[in-house]
Amino acid sequence: MKDLSLRIAFLLFTTIQLVSALQFPLSAEEAYYWTWSQQLSLGFWDHPPMVAYGIALGSIFFGKTVLAVRFVGILFYSISSYALSTSSKTPLLCYLLLATLPMLGQVGMEAHPDSYFMSFGCLTLLCLNKKWWNILPLPLAGMLLSTLSGWIFWSLCLLTPFLYKERKKVLFSMMISVLLSTPFLYWTLSHEAFPMGLGAAQSPEGFLLELFNTVYLLGVVVVAPFLLPKLCSEKIIWSMCLTGFLFCISPWIPTGFLAPGFGIAGSLYLIQRFPPRLSGTLLGINLFLFFFFKAQLHFQIFPTSIQPAHRFHGGKLLADAVSAWDIENVWTASPYDAAWIRFYSEKKAHTRAQFGTESQFDLWVKTLPEKGIFVQDQSSFLQMPGYALHSPQNIASYAEGYEEGRFIETNIWKTVLFTRVEEN
Repeated sequence: MKDLSLRIAFLLFTTIQLVSALQFPLSAEEAYYWTWSQQLSLGFWDHPPMVAYGIALGSIFFGKTVLAVRFVGILFYSISSYALSTSSKTPLLCYLLLATLPMLGQVGMEAHPDSYFMSFGCLTLLCLNKKWWNILPLPLAGMLLSTLSGWIFWSLCLLTPFLYKERKKVLFSMMISVLLSTPFLYWTLSHEAFPMGLGAAQSPEGFLLELFNTVYLLGVVVVAPFLLPKLCSEKIIWSMCLTGFLFCISPWIPTGFLAPGFGIAGSLYLIQRFPPRLSGTLLGINLFLFFFFKAQLHFQIFPTSIQPAHRFHGGKLLADAVSAWDIENVWTASPYDAAWIRFYSEKKAHTRAQFGTESQFDLWVKTLPEKGIFVQDQSSFLQMPGYALHSPQNIASYAEGYEEGRFIETNIWKTVLFTRVEEN
């Protein structure tokens, strides 16, 4: 009966995330990751390559669709968290905690490097619990190839050899994982700019979501010293959370940067060390926050100025407007805008740091054409050195505001035609 309940929970929450994934068009970041999947590489400007590989795999089965972009990340985390939960004392409670981490309420349906990082994190903890040393290098390398925060999470595993009698096997597994990650290291070192160009800014909504996840980390650190770990696996998870807390309170690493990874470790430790009543109470809070953020995507529960789903708006509108020009050469000041145009139209939009934000597009060398379309955010100063701009048009997308009957502009662009100016 317990196994049946676990399987039902797995199917239920996987279905919820897949249905959510089909409700919204791609966000700008997701479209940007999709462009990576069209030109696979050993690494990319903002992250290691795993998210691009996952999207490429989904595209094999579902083509150029929203489901293709999001499917693999959703399914991978569902399966890996299910596998980890089977190693705990209370599998159903553990899975429900992992499936309803607060950040997953809003961003769990998106294609994001954290989805892959969290998935490989689950498998890493599973291997450590089971002492599967021969398999351990694979999920460790997967974390390193998913997101840069994976390298911090991996470094905490350096503590584990001192908790095992088989420390040589653990260290050997870790060294193999680094060797498996050398292609990305080579890619990183072969470029002048370190690949962290975009994604540095943290929105207030994103910070709030990740802050909820740190509750696991803080709770474990505050309470765990009074309940010293007994089992070796508990010591590992506890040491990870403790060291993660020290990282999070440091002034040079944002708290939310590590929250997803330690949300997993904290959940597993709570299940293994704390009474079921306490874990059950936490699950109740989890479920409330999870479905609250799901509802907030569709309805304005909080009196915010714009419906939270507004960040998914605008991409298709921009692509349709550019397509109406019937001009093939499209250049933008933002790589996000270029990615939206590429996904929602047949245009091969590009960008270049010369007149916009530096990004992965700068590594894909393209010759500037004699004429074409230029797209720029309305809030920026319109410029394209060496070209004359003419026939400007404004494009705006709207979302429903909190006040009834009110609509607010969510994205504003200016499109112009450009022609090369001959130098005297």
